[in-house]
Parts: sequence; structure tokens; C-alpha cells
Amino acid sequence: MSTVPFRHQKPFELGPDDTEYRLLTAEHVRLETWAGHDVLCVDAEALTLLAAQAFHDINFFLRPAHLKQMAAILDDPDASDN
Repeated sequence: MSTVPFRHQKPFELGPDDTEYRLLTAEHVRLETWAGHDVLCVDAEALTLLAAQAFHDINFFLRPAHLKQMAAILDDPDASDN
């Protein structure tokens, strides 16, 4: 049996978040009051839309061939700043 005393710590120490987020839609979400507290209610349609957009973004931005092509453009000494 361990004799080390329990010490609570947050599972993820979060630092500053400089991520750029974008709004997909303001539909399919709402605030409702439950037991005196505001609760965010998310419709299934919002999760479907989010999943579809995530798959699109992953396929477009994270495909190795696409990233290789983008790197080649950025590394091209003859390319303009545009």
C-alpha cells in the first residue's frame, strides 16, 4: 500500500490559448436554466455539422500531399510574397 499522501492537481495545466477559432453557426445551441444554473443545450444537428466540418478541414489542411505542396510554395525562392 502506498504511503505517499494524496495531492490534488489539475489534470491539464492550461496556458494561454492563442488558437484562432471560427464560428460555424449560431444555430442549434441555446442556453436553458436548470436548477437555477445556465446550461448549454446542443442539438444533434450541431454535432453533425461540427463533425462534417472537421472531416472537411482535416482532409483539406492535413493531407501530407497538400502540406508538401504548401511547403514547396513557401520554400520557393522565386515565389512572390503574394
